[in-house]
Amino acid sequence: MYNRTRLTVVTALVGVLALTGVATAANAAGTRTLPVDNSLYAITCPYYSDDSAATPNNQVLVVDEQTAEATAIGTGTEIDSSNCTGSFTVDPTTGTVYALVATDDYDFPILVTVDLTTGVSTKVADVTEGGIPTYASALAIGLDGAAYALYDGDLFSLNLSDGVMVYIGSSLNYVWAFVSDPSSGLFYALDEDGELFEIDITDGSYVSSATLSFLTEATYSLTIDTNGVFWLGEDLDAVDEYSTTLWSFTLADPNISAENAGVLTLNGEVPYSMALVVGPKHGAPTPTPTTTPTAAPAAEIEPSAELAATGTNPAVPIAVSIVLLVVGAVLAIAARRRRSAN
Repeated sequence: MYNRTRLTVVTALVGVLALTGVATAANAAGTRTLPVDNSLYAITCPYYSDDSAATPNNQVLVVDEQTAEATAIGTGTEIDSSNCTGSFTVDPTTGTVYALVATDDYDFPILVTVDLTTGVSTKVADVTEGGIPTYASALAIGLDGAAYALYDGDLFSLNLSDGVMVYIGSSLNYVWAFVSDPSSGLFYALDEDGELFEIDITDGSYVSSATLSFLTEATYSLTIDTNGVFWLGEDLDAVDEYSTTLWSFTLADPNISAENAGVLTLNGEVPYSMALVVGPKHGAPTPTPTTTPTAAPAAEIEPSAELAATGTNPAVPIAVSIVLLVVGAVLAIAARRRRSAN
């Protein structure tokens, strides 16, 4: 599912810088903040993490966007020997969080849902194409709730109920970071060379949006907050195992706006993650749908009650009516007598 490639010279250089104490991403700090109703989440990948930073499989973290310091949510979930989550995204129409996870022996990926409150992941289905298990390297969901996957230079639709992929068209290759922008609805993918592309999900075609020159290694995770700010995890192999460096930038001027928050840490250790997502504010109560109370039918009101409600004595109009009838009768009799006299 995740075929890792490395540039040996760059990796060695990063390792030397880390060991000699030269300032690197590990001691950086950010100032950019998420929108007040957003939080940043990650899922660990124990398969590539250092033993000192071992975490349960599919361990969900909430991450401080300014320091890259994480807090565990729950205690992870074991699903079909899965040990590394590689794509993490939110369905904006339902709020449901989905992810693709891999197993120890690089079997075909599994589609799961992730509860960001409890940290529990639940299997939805194996990913298949034409009834046969298949690979998918990146998952994104649009503003309309439609899901898409990239793999091996092709774009597919992906059914979130059963994991079935359907071919759409030729697209980018060597991509693990794929996302839909909640502020615009556009789709973006980042290749292993740091080139950001906008993808047309109707046919898989793509155009370059920017070259992220601040990156020196591959990126396996990309997410965008509700203000349209991009957040990603750069993949570094400075010493022994892998680490994740948190960056953010704006599309208008990515390389000038790029900000490094540091290396992802958990309780002082350095776990590795290939999956980041901006989701709802952690700890915020789940919104309760509001309903408009149904008005009770109006009770029938007796005429006398209606008059009483206006402050009028019911006897008054009755008496007036009687007087009018009597006067009318008297006038009618007088008129007949005049006609008789004539």
